[in-house]
Amino acid sequence: MSTSVLPARVGLTWRRWLLLLAAVIGSVAVVSAPWWGPRWLATLSYFRVREVVFDGLRYVPADSLLARLALRPGASVWDDLHALEPRIAGHRAVHNAHIERELPARLRVVVTERTPVALAPSRSRGASGVRALAAFDGEGGELPIDPNRAAIDAPVLLRADTVLLRALERLRLDGPRLYRRIETARTLPGGGMAVTFDDVTVLAPVEVPVSRWLDIFPVLDDLTRRGARPREIDLRFTGQVIARVASP
Repeated sequence: MSTSVLPARVGLTWRRWLLLLAAVIGSVAVVSAPWWGPRWLATLSYFRVREVVFDGLRYVPADSLLARLALRPGASVWDDLHALEPRIAGHRAVHNAHIERELPARLRVVVTERTPVALAPSRSRGASGVRALAAFDGEGGELPIDPNRAAIDAPVLLRADTVLLRALERLRLDGPRLYRRIETARTLPGGGMAVTFDDVTVLAPVEVPVSRWLDIFPVLDDLTRRGARPREIDLRFTGQVIARVASP
């Protein structure tokens, strides 16, 4: 009887090839895990969505956004969340939305709403033919927000003038303390705008910078010290603040 012996060098070579093959298979599995991993996990009932939480909502009802989300039956937290975000962002009162998964079974929807900058009569008539008061953003868009349900602290306009709305938006962003004091605003026939706060009307160019608005406060303080009651402040003349006071 004869016995053949595999040379040690040949056996070592085969072992090296097997180790190399195992390493390649392992690397492929790791690299492709982001593709097959979520798909496999999404089939497990443990990760089915059982709760949806909304963050950042002030004006938009959460149930209206949940309806827009329209999760499929048996939806998983491992579903493609980026594909769901446009459903929320498509709401007219939403600026953008981001959805996060919180294991094992919760989705958190972080919403940035469009901020109402003013209230004005709606551009469309209701069933009764009356134009109800509506909220508008700084781009002149009418927002689907019910002022009767949401507490909106914003100036009231006679009409939704886009130029005026943009001016108020700049003031809201650059001079929020001043903006919050404004009660009403309107455009002037010859150009410019008139805003009222604390029973004082301020006349100003539409493009007036916030620094120019701040010029009125020293004048108001001086008039108050002298016992005068200011009725109107005019900022339409370069370098001047003209005050008109009520008759004694």
